[in-house]
Amino acid sequence: MSKIKVDIDRVNDLTPSFSQVATKVSNTTDNVASIRSQIDYRIKARHGIGDQLYKIYRMNYKRLKRICKS
Repeated sequence: MSKIKVDIDRVNDLTPSFSQVATKVSNTTDNVASIRSQIDYRIKARHGIGDQLYKIYRMNYKRLKRICKS
């Protein structure tokens, strides 16, 4: 059976430091928050457009109804 020799200094150099990991987590959290706010904005915008289209539809429907009656 062969032995595996581990150089501790090399292992320490290869493992990421806590600050690097914390920075990556922070950046990922910021990116997720940014994407979430963009999605919320798009949903709100879509609802706003829907309300406006419905108002236009109702106005035109009422006008058509009046025209058809006369």
